[in-house]
Amino acid sequence: MSKFRSHAQNGVLFVLVAVLMLAVVGIYEAKVAQTPHNLEGHSTTEGGMTANPPAAAPQ
Repeated sequence: MSKFRSHAQNGVLFVLVAVLMLAVVGIYEAKVAQTPHNLEGHSTTEGGMTANPPAAAPQ
């Protein structure tokens, strides 16, 4: 295999990996943007803890 062909294949592979990584980051950012957040910026889940802390265990 010629040296030029080897360099060309490595370059194409590098570009494809970079495009794939950018696509994954874009999908991740889109999912995070759709996730509900509370006023402090943390992700919230349905049925999560409320403002009231859990009752202490009897001693």
